[in-house]
Amino acid sequence: MATAGYVGNPCADPNGVEYGTCDFTLEDFARLRRQGPVRDITKLSLRLCETQPRYRLDGTPITDDLEYDMRITTAGDDPVSPCGDEHAYACQVLERVLEDEAYFAFIAHADPEDLEGDRWLSEGTARKANPNYGVSVKPDDLKSLALKAKNMPAAAAAYQQKRLNVWVNTAAPWLSLEGWRKGQSSWSAEDMRGQPCWLAADLSSKIDLCAAAAVFPPRGERKKWRVLIACLTPEDTLIERAQRDRAPYLLWKEQGYLFTNPGNRIDQDAVLDILKGWAGLFDVQEVGLDPWNAGNLATDLEKEGFDVIEIPQNLSQMSGPSKDFEADVLDGLVDAGGNPLMAWCVSNVVVDRDGKDNIYPVKKKSRGRIDPVIATLMARKLATVPPAPVEKPAQFQMLVLGGSR
Repeated sequence: MATAGYVGNPCADPNGVEYGTCDFTLEDFARLRRQGPVRDITKLSLRLCETQPRYRLDGTPITDDLEYDMRITTAGDDPVSPCGDEHAYACQVLERVLEDEAYFAFIAHADPEDLEGDRWLSEGTARKANPNYGVSVKPDDLKSLALKAKNMPAAAAAYQQKRLNVWVNTAAPWLSLEGWRKGQSSWSAEDMRGQPCWLAADLSSKIDLCAAAAVFPPRGERKKWRVLIACLTPEDTLIERAQRDRAPYLLWKEQGYLFTNPGNRIDQDAVLDILKGWAGLFDVQEVGLDPWNAGNLATDLEKEGFDVIEIPQNLSQMSGPSKDFEADVLDGLVDAGGNPLMAWCVSNVVVDRDGKDNIYPVKKKSRGRIDPVIATLMARKLATVPPAPVEKPAQFQMLVLGGSR
């Protein structure tokens, strides 16, 4: 599938970066050759891919308005890398998860269904992943490489990665973005006033992003789960982390989707204030917390009258709610009110699976922040667990024998 849009820096590879002014066509994809650590494009007839000034590989700034930043590479095998970060960002812009009109991306690759059976060896798949097929990309060369890949397993991964532009040894995003978009509608916290809800907070990070979630199960004619998200991050490092995570944190803060506290670490008192504010608006049933990194928050919540439940973030605790959430997202039954920060996190999540097909979102493998999704899963777990039966006091009957004399 060739993916393109108003959104280009596909797959920034430290050893495969071009910059300069250029007259760029599809034929140029294969004509470019590496010259040392960078490749310079200096054709001046057409100004394409103009962006804000950036830095060259040697660290010197780009100051000339006629100098552009262009990056070309094939797929890789490590999502946690400069190439992986660039690819993930390009996909999120193309999927309209993020908006960046100064960014153009073109990705030609084999689709997942093309990798089934022997279809990845076909000419049709080769054409799809190579826009310059039959021009600079020679069909006979590809056929020879495909034959080698078919007969030599070690060559198969290299062929898929370098010739079909498929990321190998990496996990696919977990949740359906199409299903997520289908579930979104316009509503506010005020619309949920007085309704029963379950809360949870993911406090695994003290310096980046933490999230609190309030979930409202389907009720009456409302068939969707509604999710209210509050994300908190330190103010002093906001700009630095926005650049590192390539996320519009400042915009989300301005729009009210992201809150900050002074300093360079998360203030748990600010988290407590968020949860107390929700308690004044909703009928809060329980609050879920992972004891790891929770500090004194559990004690403080209990002093405020909350019923706090510990939820360790492990496979046995989280697989059930994760599977339910996955199915509901696919069916368009999860509604976060169109929260763009939550949509970004949904697009980032990658899961681990064990031999019994249990699943659990893993932050180290995910592309970007997923804290709001974790908080949502914790709250959903509480909302779907039947309440413990109330023990009735033992009842006794007394039988009196005999009578008065």
